[in-house]
Amino acid sequence: MTNNKYMSFWWTSCLTVLATAILVAWIPNLLSPDPPKGNIDGHVIPKLKKVSEIFRLHLLSEEEKGAAFAVFKDGEIVVDLWGGYADIEAWQPWKKSTVANTFSLYNIAISLSLGLLYERGFVDYENTISAYWPEFGVNGKDKVTVRELLSEQSGLLRLNRSISIENLSNTDKLSEELASQYLSSPGFIQLDSDQGILELYADQLVRRVDPSHRSLKQFFEEEFSSTLGLDFFVGLPLHEQHRAARVRGHGFSIIFEVIFAPMEIIHTLLSYMRSSTFTEMNSIKRLNDPGIRSSSVGSVSGFVSARSLAQLYNDALLVGQNNLSPPIISHSTWSRMTEVPIQSHDTSWARKLGILGDWRMSAAGQVRNSPKGTKIIGYSGFGGQYVFVDKELNISLAYLTNYNSIYRSGLDPRFESLLRALYDSI
Repeated sequence: MTNNKYMSFWWTSCLTVLATAILVAWIPNLLSPDPPKGNIDGHVIPKLKKVSEIFRLHLLSEEEKGAAFAVFKDGEIVVDLWGGYADIEAWQPWKKSTVANTFSLYNIAISLSLGLLYERGFVDYENTISAYWPEFGVNGKDKVTVRELLSEQSGLLRLNRSISIENLSNTDKLSEELASQYLSSPGFIQLDSDQGILELYADQLVRRVDPSHRSLKQFFEEEFSSTLGLDFFVGLPLHEQHRAARVRGHGFSIIFEVIFAPMEIIHTLLSYMRSSTFTEMNSIKRLNDPGIRSSSVGSVSGFVSARSLAQLYNDALLVGQNNLSPPIISHSTWSRMTEVPIQSHDTSWARKLGILGDWRMSAAGQVRNSPKGTKIIGYSGFGGQYVFVDKELNISLAYLTNYNSIYRSGLDPRFESLLRALYDSI
């Protein structure tokens, strides 16, 4: 009997301590006021009022915590919206000056840089990479073309081992390591390719084909970012880091997202079931580390505003800077960039499962149909980032968020609803 009383007392004490700990941890949060919802700023032209209404609805419903959406049409910015919070815990609002992580949207810098090098005659999409980088042509990679690399059909899914961002400055050692890699999956769509793989190989290629032997980062900054006056950083300086939106991981909402999009969870799980390219990327929270933010890896430490991202496509492809000069990339070059390789993705298990939607990959990014049936081309990034251009209707657009969802393959309902509202009204 005494033992039973002792055990009862012990369990009661444990439960009391546990309940007290929970109350101490949660009561302050429960009593603290929530930040105001639905704060939105910026402007849209009157005929696109529906776009701002959808954007505000996302914020009010908390489907979105912080985001920016920008659209250029015929060389003029017709949508420039931002709202929610860059850091919701600190009640720091998303401002006009806020910049967000590009993640895989940095591929826009890769495709445009190599597109310009193609236009100048320094690289050809149909040539093998080993034609420019002989050491690359080992371990089954001798027939991989530039187009296959850029359209993510090279089979280079991941590195044999993770590397440290700090070691990227040793370009000779990095070059040897990249050249020695084996193909992970020849001729297969890189649905689960690791963030940063394309950037590392593209950087090596740019260094070899550019007559000045500039790095990818330097080439893009000098030929595009600085020339066009973009708010685009590859490595966010410490004195600019107060402008950065804080990256948030998946919350409890992932449960509901999985219910409505079960196939997307497969894509997300694939990204976690393998080692990262960079050793520092063992947690999404590390992306808020000032040291990592200031590194020189665009897919990890690229930061840009939605306005500048949309402007990049506008000035580079549509009307030129300030409508006064021709676009940087000619129409003929863009046509070559956007050719979808003959090899079809339709037989891949990913498309059969419905993960990929209706898009195909080209050397210029994803090729898909707009709500009006026109062709839009660009990129989707981790957690719900987007940048696309529609040359038929002279539209460029970008969407950035710090509230990451599971939608990794370009079907995020937040962006899709804004896209439909835009094309319904344009």
